[in-house]
Amino acid sequence: MTSGEDGAFVVVMLDLPALDVAIGLVFVYFILALVCSVVNEGIASLLRWRAKDLERGIGQLLGADLGRFREHPLIAGQIDPKRGWPSYLSSRSFATALLGLGYDDSQLAGAERTIEQSIAAIQDPELKKTLTALYNSAQRDAQRFRQNVERWYDDAMERVSGWYRRRVQKVLLVLSLLVALVLNADTLQIARGLWNDPSVRSSLVKQAEHQTNATPNATDTRKEFDSLPVPLGWHWTNKSSDPQSFPFWRTFDFFSKLIGLLLTAGALTLGAPFWFDTLSKLARLRNSGAPPPASDAVRHGEGEEARRGSGTILVQAAPAAPPPSAPPGATTT
Repeated sequence: MTSGEDGAFVVVMLDLPALDVAIGLVFVYFILALVCSVVNEGIASLLRWRAKDLERGIGQLLGADLGRFREHPLIAGQIDPKRGWPSYLSSRSFATALLGLGYDDSQLAGAERTIEQSIAAIQDPELKKTLTALYNSAQRDAQRFRQNVERWYDDAMERVSGWYRRRVQKVLLVLSLLVALVLNADTLQIARGLWNDPSVRSSLVKQAEHQTNATPNATDTRKEFDSLPVPLGWHWTNKSSDPQSFPFWRTFDFFSKLIGLLLTAGALTLGAPFWFDTLSKLARLRNSGAPPPASDAVRHGEGEEARRGSGTILVQAAPAAPPPSAPPGATTT
Protein backbone atom coordinates (compact mmCIF):
# COMPACT_ATOMS: atom_id res chain seq x y z
CA MET A 1 0.00 0.00 0.00
CA THR A 2 1.43 3.37 -1.00
CA SER A 3 0.33 6.98 -0.62
CA GLY A 4 -0.74 8.93 -3.71
CA GLU A 5 -0.20 12.62 -4.39
CA ASP A 6 -3.52 13.51 -2.76
CA GLY A 7 -2.63 11.56 0.39
CA ALA A 8 -5.01 8.68 -0.36
CA PHE A 9 -3.81 5.14 0.08
CA VAL A 10 -3.48 2.93 -2.99
CA VAL A 11 -3.72 -0.85 -2.59
CA VAL A 12 -0.66 -2.77 -3.76
CA MET A 13 -0.96 -6.53 -4.18
CA LEU A 14 1.95 -8.36 -2.58
CA ASP A 15 3.29 -10.94 -5.02
CA LEU A 16 5.32 -13.19 -2.72
CA PRO A 17 5.41 -16.92 -3.55
CA ALA A 18 6.08 -17.84 0.08
CA LEU A 19 3.03 -15.87 1.23
CA ASP A 20 0.88 -17.48 -1.45
CA VAL A 21 2.07 -20.93 -0.40
CA ALA A 22 1.17 -20.11 3.21
CA ILE A 23 -2.30 -18.91 2.13
CA GLY A 24 -2.81 -22.06 0.08
CA LEU A 25 -1.80 -24.34 2.95
CA VAL A 26 -3.99 -22.48 5.45
CA PHE A 27 -6.93 -22.68 3.06
CA VAL A 28 -6.47 -26.44 2.68
CA TYR A 29 -6.31 -26.77 6.47
CA PHE A 30 -9.48 -24.68 6.80
CA ILE A 31 -11.48 -26.79 4.34
CA LEU A 32 -10.31 -30.10 5.84
CA ALA A 33 -10.93 -28.80 9.38
CA LEU A 34 -14.48 -27.93 8.31
CA VAL A 35 -14.93 -31.52 7.13
CA CYS A 36 -13.76 -32.77 10.53
CA SER A 37 -16.06 -30.33 12.33
CA VAL A 38 -19.11 -31.41 10.33
CA VAL A 39 -18.43 -35.09 11.04
CA ASN A 40 -17.67 -34.35 14.70
CA GLU A 41 -20.87 -32.39 15.17
CA GLY A 42 -22.84 -35.15 13.45
CA ILE A 43 -21.43 -37.74 15.86
CA ALA A 44 -22.15 -35.52 18.87
CA SER A 45 -25.73 -34.94 17.70
CA LEU A 46 -26.34 -38.60 16.93
CA LEU A 47 -25.04 -39.76 20.31
CA ARG A 48 -26.64 -36.79 22.15
CA TRP A 49 -23.51 -35.93 24.10
CA ARG A 50 -24.76 -32.51 25.17
CA ALA A 51 -28.01 -33.89 26.59
CA LYS A 52 -26.25 -36.74 28.37
CA ASP A 53 -23.65 -34.40 29.86
CA LEU A 54 -26.43 -32.06 31.02
CA GLU A 55 -28.27 -34.91 32.74
CA ARG A 56 -25.06 -36.11 34.37
CA GLY A 57 -24.15 -32.61 35.56
CA ILE A 58 -27.60 -31.92 37.03
CA GLY A 59 -27.58 -35.37 38.63
CA GLN A 60 -24.37 -34.49 40.46
CA LEU A 61 -25.98 -31.29 41.75
CA LEU A 62 -29.30 -32.74 42.85
CA GLY A 63 -28.45 -36.28 43.98
CA ALA A 64 -31.54 -38.03 45.31
CA ASP A 65 -33.78 -35.15 44.18
CA LEU A 66 -33.05 -35.68 40.48
CA GLY A 67 -36.19 -37.80 39.95
CA ARG A 68 -38.51 -35.21 41.47
CA PHE A 69 -36.73 -32.45 39.57
CA ARG A 70 -37.28 -34.31 36.32
CA GLU A 71 -41.00 -34.64 37.08
CA HIS A 72 -41.48 -30.92 37.76
CA PRO A 73 -43.88 -29.54 35.11
CA LEU A 74 -41.36 -26.90 34.02
CA ILE A 75 -38.68 -29.55 33.36
CA ALA A 76 -40.89 -32.41 32.20
CA GLY A 77 -42.20 -30.19 29.41
CA GLN A 78 -38.65 -29.82 28.05
CA ILE A 79 -37.78 -33.53 28.13
CA ASP A 80 -38.58 -35.49 24.99
CA PRO A 81 -40.15 -38.86 25.96
CA LYS A 82 -38.19 -40.58 23.17
CA ARG A 83 -34.92 -38.62 23.09
CA GLY A 84 -34.57 -37.66 26.75
CA TRP A 85 -33.08 -34.47 28.14
CA PRO A 86 -32.65 -31.30 26.09
CA SER A 87 -29.21 -30.05 25.12
CA TYR A 88 -29.62 -26.89 27.20
CA LEU A 89 -31.48 -25.80 30.32
CA SER A 90 -31.46 -22.19 31.47
CA SER A 91 -30.41 -21.23 34.98
CA ARG A 92 -33.77 -19.52 35.52
CA SER A 93 -35.69 -22.73 34.73
CA PHE A 94 -33.34 -24.73 36.95
CA ALA A 95 -33.76 -22.42 39.94
CA THR A 96 -37.54 -22.21 39.55
CA ALA A 97 -37.94 -25.98 39.38
CA LEU A 98 -35.47 -26.64 42.20
CA LEU A 99 -37.18 -24.22 44.60
CA GLY A 100 -40.55 -25.70 43.60
CA LEU A 101 -39.74 -29.29 44.58
CA GLY A 102 -42.29 -30.81 46.92
CA TYR A 103 -45.28 -28.87 45.62
CA ASP A 104 -48.41 -30.80 44.86
CA ASP A 105 -51.04 -29.65 42.38
CA SER A 106 -52.99 -27.71 44.98
CA GLN A 107 -49.88 -25.90 46.22
CA LEU A 108 -48.83 -25.01 42.68
CA ALA A 109 -52.06 -23.06 42.33
CA GLY A 110 -51.93 -21.63 45.83
CA ALA A 111 -49.86 -19.12 47.74
CA GLU A 112 -46.10 -18.89 47.57
CA ARG A 113 -44.04 -20.63 50.22
CA THR A 114 -40.98 -19.24 51.93
CA ILE A 115 -37.38 -20.03 51.03
CA GLU A 116 -37.06 -21.93 54.30
CA GLN A 117 -39.97 -24.15 53.26
CA SER A 118 -38.41 -24.73 49.84
CA ILE A 119 -35.12 -25.81 51.40
CA ALA A 120 -36.92 -27.99 53.94
CA ALA A 121 -38.66 -29.82 51.06
CA ILE A 122 -35.28 -30.98 49.67
CA GLN A 123 -34.57 -34.67 50.34
CA ASP A 124 -30.89 -34.98 49.45
CA PRO A 125 -28.84 -33.96 52.53
CA GLU A 126 -25.86 -32.59 50.57
CA LEU A 127 -28.14 -30.52 48.36
CA LYS A 128 -29.95 -29.19 51.41
CA LYS A 129 -26.61 -28.15 52.97
CA THR A 130 -25.59 -26.40 49.75
CA LEU A 131 -28.84 -24.45 49.49
CA THR A 132 -28.66 -23.50 53.15
CA ALA A 133 -25.13 -22.18 52.65
CA LEU A 134 -26.25 -20.19 49.59
CA TYR A 135 -29.21 -18.79 51.56
CA ASN A 136 -26.99 -17.72 54.45
CA SER A 137 -24.51 -16.20 52.00
CA ALA A 138 -27.36 -14.12 50.59
CA GLN A 139 -28.13 -12.94 54.16
CA ARG A 140 -31.54 -14.57 53.85
CA ASP A 141 -32.56 -12.25 51.04
CA ALA A 142 -34.84 -14.16 48.64
CA GLN A 143 -33.76 -12.33 45.49
CA ARG A 144 -30.04 -12.66 46.21
CA PHE A 145 -30.55 -16.31 47.15
CA ARG A 146 -32.16 -17.04 43.81
CA GLN A 147 -29.26 -15.28 42.05
CA ASN A 148 -26.83 -17.41 44.05
CA VAL A 149 -28.64 -20.57 42.99
CA GLU A 150 -28.54 -19.53 39.34
CA ARG A 151 -24.84 -18.66 39.60
CA TRP A 152 -24.14 -22.00 41.27
CA TYR A 153 -25.87 -23.77 38.40
CA ASP A 154 -23.99 -21.72 35.77
CA ASP A 155 -20.67 -22.59 37.41
CA ALA A 156 -21.61 -26.27 37.30
CA MET A 157 -22.53 -25.97 33.63
CA GLU A 158 -19.05 -24.57 32.91
CA ARG A 159 -17.70 -27.87 34.24
CA VAL A 160 -20.19 -29.78 32.09
CA SER A 161 -19.08 -27.79 29.04
CA GLY A 162 -15.52 -28.82 29.86
CA TRP A 163 -16.56 -32.49 29.72
CA TYR A 164 -18.09 -31.95 26.30
CA ARG A 165 -15.12 -30.01 24.94
CA ARG A 166 -12.62 -32.64 26.08
CA ARG A 167 -14.64 -35.43 24.49
CA VAL A 168 -15.05 -33.51 21.25
CA GLN A 169 -11.33 -32.69 21.20
CA LYS A 170 -10.44 -36.36 21.51
CA VAL A 171 -12.79 -37.28 18.67
CA LEU A 172 -11.42 -34.38 16.61
CA LEU A 173 -7.90 -35.74 17.05
CA VAL A 174 -8.99 -39.16 15.75
CA LEU A 175 -10.92 -37.59 12.86
CA SER A 176 -7.94 -35.40 11.95
CA LEU A 177 -5.67 -38.44 11.74
CA LEU A 178 -8.23 -40.34 9.65
CA VAL A 179 -8.89 -37.44 7.27
CA ALA A 180 -5.16 -36.82 6.76
CA LEU A 181 -4.50 -40.52 6.16
CA VAL A 182 -7.54 -41.35 3.99
CA LEU A 183 -7.20 -38.21 1.83
CA ASN A 184 -3.41 -38.40 1.72
CA ALA A 185 -3.32 -34.76 2.83
CA ASP A 186 0.46 -34.46 3.08
CA THR A 187 1.54 -30.97 4.20
CA LEU A 188 5.06 -31.35 2.80
CA GLN A 189 3.81 -32.60 -0.57
CA ILE A 190 1.12 -29.92 -0.85
CA ALA A 191 3.59 -27.15 0.04
CA ARG A 192 6.09 -28.51 -2.49
CA GLY A 193 3.45 -28.64 -5.20
CA LEU A 194 2.30 -25.08 -4.49
CA TRP A 195 5.86 -23.78 -4.58
CA ASN A 196 6.71 -25.49 -7.87
CA ASP A 197 3.44 -24.81 -9.73
CA PRO A 198 2.47 -21.09 -9.93
CA SER A 199 -0.83 -21.87 -11.69
CA VAL A 200 -2.01 -24.17 -8.89
CA ARG A 201 -0.81 -21.66 -6.33
CA SER A 202 -2.70 -18.82 -8.02
CA SER A 203 -5.88 -20.88 -8.32
CA LEU A 204 -5.81 -21.83 -4.64
CA VAL A 205 -5.15 -18.26 -3.53
CA LYS A 206 -8.16 -17.06 -5.55
CA GLN A 207 -10.34 -19.67 -3.85
CA ALA A 208 -9.02 -18.62 -0.47
CA GLU A 209 -9.72 -14.92 -1.10
CA HIS A 210 -13.24 -15.75 -2.25
CA GLN A 211 -13.81 -17.79 0.90
CA THR A 212 -12.78 -14.95 3.22
CA ASN A 213 -15.41 -12.70 1.64
CA ALA A 214 -18.27 -15.20 1.86
CA THR A 215 -20.27 -16.94 4.54
CA PRO A 216 -19.65 -20.64 3.91
CA ASN A 217 -22.26 -23.32 4.44
CA ALA A 218 -22.21 -27.09 4.08
CA THR A 219 -22.93 -26.96 0.33
CA ASP A 220 -20.24 -24.35 -0.32
CA THR A 221 -17.75 -26.34 1.73
CA ARG A 222 -18.42 -29.46 -0.36
CA LYS A 223 -17.91 -27.47 -3.56
CA GLU A 224 -14.70 -25.91 -2.27
CA PHE A 225 -13.40 -29.32 -1.23
CA ASP A 226 -14.21 -30.90 -4.60
CA SER A 227 -12.48 -28.06 -6.44
CA LEU A 228 -9.25 -28.04 -4.42
CA PRO A 229 -6.43 -28.02 -7.01
CA VAL A 230 -4.07 -30.07 -4.85
CA PRO A 231 -3.32 -33.81 -5.11
CA LEU A 232 -5.47 -35.70 -2.61
CA GLY A 233 -6.14 -39.43 -2.38
CA TRP A 234 -3.95 -42.45 -3.07
CA HIS A 235 -2.72 -44.18 -6.23
CA TRP A 236 -1.87 -47.87 -6.11
CA THR A 237 1.58 -47.29 -7.56
CA ASN A 238 5.11 -46.92 -6.28
CA LYS A 239 6.35 -44.20 -8.60
CA SER A 240 8.55 -41.62 -6.91
CA SER A 241 7.26 -38.99 -9.34
CA ASP A 242 3.64 -39.51 -8.29
CA PRO A 243 2.77 -37.54 -5.10
CA GLN A 244 -0.26 -39.78 -4.53
CA SER A 245 1.58 -43.11 -4.72
CA PHE A 246 2.17 -45.42 -1.76
CA PRO A 247 5.78 -44.89 -0.61
CA PHE A 248 5.96 -48.03 1.54
CA TRP A 249 8.96 -49.47 -0.30
CA ARG A 250 11.10 -46.33 -0.16
CA THR A 251 12.40 -45.57 3.34
CA PHE A 252 13.06 -41.84 2.93
CA ASP A 253 9.76 -41.21 1.12
CA PHE A 254 7.89 -43.25 3.72
CA PHE A 255 9.12 -41.14 6.65
CA SER A 256 8.64 -37.94 4.65
CA LYS A 257 5.03 -38.97 3.97
CA LEU A 258 4.49 -39.87 7.62
CA ILE A 259 5.77 -36.48 8.78
CA GLY A 260 3.62 -34.68 6.23
CA LEU A 261 0.47 -36.52 7.29
CA LEU A 262 1.15 -35.91 11.00
CA LEU A 263 1.69 -32.20 10.34
CA THR A 264 -1.70 -32.05 8.62
CA ALA A 265 -3.43 -33.98 11.40
CA GLY A 266 -1.91 -31.70 14.04
CA ALA A 267 -3.03 -28.62 12.12
CA LEU A 268 -6.61 -29.87 11.78
CA THR A 269 -6.95 -30.31 15.56
CA LEU A 270 -6.74 -26.52 15.91
CA GLY A 271 -10.20 -26.29 14.36
CA ALA A 272 -11.82 -24.45 11.46
CA PRO A 273 -12.35 -21.11 13.31
CA PHE A 274 -8.61 -20.84 13.99
CA TRP A 275 -7.68 -21.41 10.36
CA PHE A 276 -10.41 -19.10 9.09
CA ASP A 277 -9.05 -16.30 11.27
CA THR A 278 -5.49 -17.02 10.11
CA LEU A 279 -6.61 -17.13 6.47
CA SER A 280 -8.39 -13.78 6.81
CA LYS A 281 -5.28 -12.13 8.25
CA LEU A 282 -3.02 -13.51 5.52
CA ALA A 283 -5.49 -12.46 2.81
CA ARG A 284 -5.62 -8.91 4.20
CA LEU A 285 -1.83 -8.82 4.33
CA ARG A 286 -1.57 -9.93 0.71
CA ASN A 287 -4.22 -7.52 -0.56
CA SER A 288 -3.35 -4.42 1.41
CA GLY A 289 -0.23 -4.66 3.53
CA ALA A 290 0.37 -2.05 6.22
CA PRO A 291 -0.20 1.67 5.54
CA PRO A 292 3.00 3.76 5.41
CA PRO A 293 3.56 6.21 8.28
CA ALA A 294 3.02 9.93 7.75
CA SER A 295 6.16 12.03 7.41
CA ASP A 296 5.90 13.18 11.01
CA ALA A 297 4.47 9.97 12.49
CA VAL A 298 5.95 7.26 14.68
CA ARG A 299 4.79 3.72 13.88
CA HIS A 300 3.12 1.84 16.80
CA GLY A 301 1.74 -1.13 14.90
CA GLU A 302 -0.12 -2.06 11.75
CA GLY A 303 -2.70 0.63 11.07
CA GLU A 304 -1.73 2.79 14.08
CA GLU A 305 0.57 5.82 14.22
CA ALA A 306 1.04 8.86 16.41
CA ARG A 307 2.32 12.35 15.63
CA ARG A 308 5.63 13.19 17.21
CA GLY A 309 5.14 15.16 20.38
CA SER A 310 1.48 14.17 20.62
CA GLY A 311 -0.43 11.44 22.40
CA THR A 312 -3.02 11.32 19.62
CA ILE A 313 -3.35 8.00 17.80
CA LEU A 314 -4.11 8.24 14.10
CA VAL A 315 -5.65 5.29 12.31
CA GLN A 316 -5.86 5.19 8.53
CA ALA A 317 -7.33 2.23 6.68
CA ALA A 318 -7.79 1.42 3.02
CA PRO A 319 -11.45 1.62 1.95
CA ALA A 320 -11.06 -1.04 -0.73
CA ALA A 321 -10.99 -4.33 1.19
CA PRO A 322 -14.25 -5.26 3.02
CA PRO A 323 -13.89 -7.06 6.37
CA PRO A 324 -14.18 -10.85 6.21
CA SER A 325 -17.28 -12.52 7.48
CA ALA A 326 -17.30 -14.50 10.70
CA PRO A 327 -16.41 -18.21 10.49
CA PRO A 328 -19.25 -20.64 10.22
CA GLY A 329 -20.69 -22.08 13.29
CA ALA A 330 -19.21 -19.44 15.61
CA THR A 331 -21.30 -19.94 18.78
CA THR A 332 -21.37 -21.38 22.16
CA THR A 333 -17.44 -27.10 22.72
